[in-house]
Amino acid sequence: MQQDYTLGIEEEYLLVDRDSFDLAEAPEALMEACKAELENQVSPEFLQCQIEVGTRVCATIDQARDDLRRLRDCVSRHAAKHNLSPIAVS
Repeated sequence: MQQDYTLGIEEEYLLVDRDSFDLAEAPEALMEACKAELENQVSPEFLQCQIEVGTRVCATIDQARDDLRRLRDCVSRHAAKHNLSPIAVS
């Protein structure tokens, strides 16, 4: 019997002010806007300057890539309204 595998990807971003590049707290309005669009695929993190996204359960890498693109676009678009940018760092 062949087993079908699935995958999902989580990413965490730090939010920075677009002018100073300092870390910035995620405004409640940003989280609300992202949650309205992404529902349970977005959440705050322990650090108030962090935001986490997670793809849906995906059957292929292409599906995961497309979902990540959508998630990143949403966070970036709403963050820009608050003069913020999400950055991925390790």
